[in-house]
Order: sequence, then C-alpha cells, then structure tokens
Amino acid sequence: MANAPHNQTAAPDTAENVGATGEDITFETNKVVDLAVTLVVFALGAFIVSEASTFRTGSFPDLITARGLPYITGGFMMFVAVVIGLQQALSWNKFPGRFTLTVGAPDEPGQEASALRAFAAMALAFCLLGLWLPVGFLIVTPIALFCMLWVMNVRAWAKLIGFPLGFTAVIWISFSQILGVVLPLGPLTAIARSWGLTP
Repeated sequence: MANAPHNQTAAPDTAENVGATGEDITFETNKVVDLAVTLVVFALGAFIVSEASTFRTGSFPDLITARGLPYITGGFMMFVAVVIGLQQALSWNKFPGRFTLTVGAPDEPGQEASALRAFAAMALAFCLLGLWLPVGFLIVTPIALFCMLWVMNVRAWAKLIGFPLGFTAVIWISFSQILGVVLPLGPLTAIARSWGLTP
C-alpha cells in the first residue's frame, strides 16, 4: 500500500542505519487504496457480527455465550475502521489529488516488508479453515503452520517441523482430551474412535 519513501527525517546514509536508529519515514499512499482497505476491515467486522448472530447460545447460563467474542472482535474492527476513516477524511483535505502522506516505521534490516508474504499467510489461514472439516485438525494444522513459517522465511528445519507438531499436539490434548471439545479429524476419525480419543 505504501509507495517509495517521499522523504525521511534525519535521513541516514544506509538502510541498515535507518533500521538501527528507528527514524520514521514519510510515504506517499494512494487514497483509493487506503479507503478500500478501511472499507474491507469494516465489512469484515460486520460479517463477523452477522455470522455470530446465528450461533447457538446453548442451554447453560453464560453472560458472554458463544457470540460474545465474535461480537467484540467484529465490533472493534468496525469501530477502528470508522475512526481511521474519519482520520483519513480529515487528513486528505490537506493533500489534494490521489495521494496523501503517512508516517511509518522503516523495515527491519534484512526483513523487508512484503505484501505478498502477508497475503500468502492470509490465504493459508483460509485454506486451514476450509480444509479443517474434510482433512481433519491433526493433518491440516501442522501442514498449514509449516507453510506459514516457510512464507515468513523460517528455514531452520527444527522450527519448521518441531513447532507445527508441538503446537498441534498441545492444542489437541488441551482442547480435545482435557476440555472435551470435539475437533474434526477427517479420515482419522475411525481410528481415533477405536482408540477412545473422540466420541
């Protein structure tokens, strides 16, 4: 969303110095793109609230219910989008034309910001959501985490293998075996039932 730096306060000589000093950088950003992102955030929050309204609340007394966290999350997203939208409207008047100025932090040395990396991680999250039921939690979760770590430029095999497997095992034991939450297992359902691990 941000284009090439427009100017930089106390401009250091090198990119490494920029990251080390923590100086802010002023960027030109496209107003249409900024507005589109704000509207998407608001729409996503509204969608979350709308979907949460269809959740079953259950028969046990619960002040928050299953709808509570989605309501809070979606409502917060809509509130933030409105606040940002107002800030954009007020600031854009100072800069006629398609572009406006915004201040941001410089990239960490050796770890440049990447829109492709961010959208790839989001795509993997949606794939995890879509494949959870047919493929199963124990299969799709470690694969998705492995891919996310790879997208984030993690190349140490101990981390690429150890974290996804360890995280999946901890979540499975905590929620399925201790708390009794039924997690989808896909093709592993029959085996898990024969071992008494799932109803």
